[in-house]
Amino acid sequence: MHLFPSELAREEPLRSEVDVDLELPAICAFANEFLAPIPLSDENAELCDEALATLLRSTSASLKVEVAERLAHVETGPRRTMRLLAYERTPAIAVPVLRYSPVLTQDDVAAIARLRSQRFSEEHLTAIAARRELDTRVTDMLTARGTWRVLETLAQNETARFSLLGLCRLAMRSCDLGASSAPAQGTAATDSCPNEPNAGGRTKEADDAES
Repeated sequence: MHLFPSELAREEPLRSEVDVDLELPAICAFANEFLAPIPLSDENAELCDEALATLLRSTSASLKVEVAERLAHVETGPRRTMRLLAYERTPAIAVPVLRYSPVLTQDDVAAIARLRSQRFSEEHLTAIAARRELDTRVTDMLTARGTWRVLETLAQNETARFSLLGLCRLAMRSCDLGASSAPAQGTAATDSCPNEPNAGGRTKEADDAES
């Protein structure tokens, strides 16, 4: 769905945070270039991406959310802009990009996972845990630092790849966190904990063995 300045200008708090005569139309115009049915040439895409990222750096959080939600699913989206939004501290901005954007590389995701593991944000890490095709660098970090919500999301991600260490840590930490969050009923919580959560991803070792 395209960004329409006339509609966004009626929304609060966006109307009071953004210049609706110049800034808002410019950002919408550049973002809409990536939502058009005909893809931009590489040169024009790079120019639009650079302009959009520059404008977004100083605009309101509300407008960043709108752009992030619209562009997160675009296969040929603006890479520089998506990286900028993925690094945002505000979950409402970063989460759609971290969860869905196909233009983020594995290196991008690994760097952001490392950052958000150090400056802990469950929303960011949960979005990463749900992302498709995670590699072992990322899953190792998530199994080491994730909360129960992060680990549960990761265990349900059938496209994630796990190292042997990551799989073992996922099983043990899920069991420990699940037991600690359950109501105290003697040893029932510990006894009922499964040996391993339903981690749908394949291990790197399993893939190597078949190759």
